[in-house]
Amino acid sequence: MVRRCDRCNNFAEEEVCALCQSPRRDGSLLCVVETPADLATVEHSLRDAMARPAETPRPEVPAERIALAVRLCEGSAGLAVDLALDPSLDAALALVRAAMEAAREGPAGIFGGERSPLWTAWSEAVGPQKTGRPARERAVAARLCDLWLLHLRELMRGRTGLPGLPAVDRDDTGSMLRRLDRIQALMESLDRNPNVRLALEQTLLELSSG
Repeated sequence: MVRRCDRCNNFAEEEVCALCQSPRRDGSLLCVVETPADLATVEHSLRDAMARPAETPRPEVPAERIALAVRLCEGSAGLAVDLALDPSLDAALALVRAAMEAAREGPAGIFGGERSPLWTAWSEAVGPQKTGRPARERAVAARLCDLWLLHLRELMRGRTGLPGLPAVDRDDTGSMLRRLDRIQALMESLDRNPNVRLALEQTLLELSSG
């Protein structure tokens, strides 16, 4: 008889479904999907990606990146797989970390020059290619905003936030809301702003002043 799994609400023939019973499951990770079919798509797609033929280099996907991809995709199975296998996600997360530290340091961290941690991380995320650079800068800034907003929202929900990012004062709700507003404003301005780097500098300067 088909029933609902007692742990995840997936379809199952026993009290606990096969996915939850698997010893390979990480109980600390939660994949939120819209339908059971989406869950099956995520499971099979990631399994297929990890089981590619020997002549194709098999990507090493850390558990932290898979968890981050699932949280970012908001239930979209295809997007979760793409994000989990996207190597640029690590560089984007490093850029968020550098941006948060620069905002905390103020002008010295924001305007520290090309060799500063902030702009080194920016260069690594954008890449060295000259062709199509404005579009890549917008894409990198948009990913930075996505990750930073997700980190703050997770903290406001009482969760741990994204791995490797600096902690913030959870009790100062007003400050966190102001940060959310400013980062959201930066994201919304990217399409019409010809100088993405200048817009990022201005946003970090505003964040540094509280």
